[in-house]
Amino acid sequence: MVSIRKYLFRRLLQIIPFVLLTVAFNFVLINLAPGDPAAVIAGEDASTEYVEALRKEYGLDKPIIVRLGIYLKHFVTLDLGYSYAFNRPVIDLILERIPNTLLLVVVGKIIAIFLGIILGVWSAGRFGSKIDNLFMAITVVMYSAPVFWVGIILILVFAVKLDWLPTSGIMSMSWGLSPFQEFVDRIKHLVLPLTTMVITMIPIYIRTTRASVIEVKHEDFILTARAKGLTEREILIRHALKNALLAPVTMAGISFGLVFTGSLLVETIFAWPGLGRLMYQAIFRRDYPLLMGIFAISALSVMIFSLLTDLIYMVLDPRVRLEQKTK
Repeated sequence: MVSIRKYLFRRLLQIIPFVLLTVAFNFVLINLAPGDPAAVIAGEDASTEYVEALRKEYGLDKPIIVRLGIYLKHFVTLDLGYSYAFNRPVIDLILERIPNTLLLVVVGKIIAIFLGIILGVWSAGRFGSKIDNLFMAITVVMYSAPVFWVGIILILVFAVKLDWLPTSGIMSMSWGLSPFQEFVDRIKHLVLPLTTMVITMIPIYIRTTRASVIEVKHEDFILTARAKGLTEREILIRHALKNALLAPVTMAGISFGLVFTGSLLVETIFAWPGLGRLMYQAIFRRDYPLLMGIFAISALSVMIFSLLTDLIYMVLDPRVRLEQKTK
């Protein structure tokens, strides 16, 4: 227990310099990109004097190294700046959109991971059969399908043709709905973007789990389990699956780490008011403070979910715990 606490403390300390370096890198990269935020804010017909006044007001006339120092000074106090486009604090905009993104992405990833592991184990149990080959061909097609194409097809079928579900947004602009009606309305708006995410994410978990289970089935302890008279079903569930979960857990950890930016296309297609769509708006409007704030949150989430992935490793594989104790 003591070694795990030391490990957690060490990893948490590593997050601080990593996030600061990422923020500094993103700041320099974004500010060196072509385009002037002041010109975008002012509009096409604005005078040169007005654009220069805006640049001075937002501090864009200072050297980039000076602006970086000012930004990092504010960042360590959790001040992410002020949005050019929305005229609101960046932290307020981010906190306002995070729940919507978490609702869409986390639920979608949990469903994709759960179904992907189950179907991957099922496919591994039928390795080499015609059903397995057909199933793998289907997953390749699903994995190759672009997110925007899947989203548009679902809209055309279920929203336009069948008129079962709404095309966009998080809720209808209707008044006088009861709490239950409002809940049902939100679920209807969630179905299409959630289905799009699951369809595009589930193939990687299916194929990763299948490959891991097939590899584990040739290990010595599996042969020992067969020699003891256990059925293939018992071997698959009780022995092979636990040892094969490390690869899907790795994929899930990487995927969850990008939870705040991985939904950009889905949120844009379905006009879902989350961080992904907010990032698209920030890019389109040259809103540097908002864009850097979203990148900072994303970097922090990558580190946190990487740490959680390592902790799950310790639970699944005792060898990882032993390795940490020896350090």
